[in-house]
Amino acid sequence: MDALKVSVSLLATALVAAFPPSSAAQQAQAPAAGHSVDIAGVRLGMSSQQAAAAVRTANPRFQISTNPAVRFDLLPNVAFNEVVYARHAGDAAHGQESIDLKFTQPPNQPLLWSIQRNKQYADAERPTAANLIAALREKYGTEDGSTMPPAVAKASGVELRDAYWIFDAHGQRLPRQRASQLAATCTQIWESSYLDRLKLPRNPAFTNPNAANCFENTAVTAYLTPTTPGVTGPPGLVLALVVKAVNMNLYRAHYEASEKFLSQAAEASGNSQQDKAKQVKPKL
Repeated sequence: MDALKVSVSLLATALVAAFPPSSAAQQAQAPAAGHSVDIAGVRLGMSSQQAAAAVRTANPRFQISTNPAVRFDLLPNVAFNEVVYARHAGDAAHGQESIDLKFTQPPNQPLLWSIQRNKQYADAERPTAANLIAALREKYGTEDGSTMPPAVAKASGVELRDAYWIFDAHGQRLPRQRASQLAATCTQIWESSYLDRLKLPRNPAFTNPNAANCFENTAVTAYLTPTTPGVTGPPGLVLALVVKAVNMNLYRAHYEASEKFLSQAAEASGNSQQDKAKQVKPKL
């Protein structure tokens, strides 16, 4: 069996293990998906099967893995597994690449709400920062802003070290001032784990007025690592690129369905315990 077929087989196995088919009773009606963008052809909102095909196309050499499934005491027969990792562990001479995929959880069908691609360029394939910035702008439009001061980028010999783009649920760009406010407030929330938050009794971010708007948009962020002249290469080249995209409309709608799923299980468990307790006749 050749390397491509092995990679495809591993990908299919990993995705099936991470996202087994849900019963009809567990499947929630899909909420509005919000705006969708892609990274290397892997698009927000994709099903696990669609994501599998897209990742395979992006890099046939990827090796696939997942975290162990999480099972809540209240739902021991339901597997939760948020992240699928695609890795190509090369070396400095030949480059390295990874894509992390985060999916919505039961009772929803798994849909891709977060993508992060890490690309370390091969020595002979490092792009210029100018060309890479131009490619990002061609794909996503002119950036809404940058979190790093211009002086930092200038000191590195490049126009930008990072950039962000923010879209509303209909794919429209936000006013720059509004986008800047969200970038300053929401970055940490956009890095959040669906499962870690699901372990809380009620996600406090949803009711926090300072954070509530972080769940109403699609955001793309990009971070460039430029060469250091005389150390890592000629000036103006890029060693590595990290691009992340999150669909927080999709995240919130599906998260709330998962939260309700667990809440209903807790309520049913409590009712069952009360019914059993009523049948107990204390011996005095």
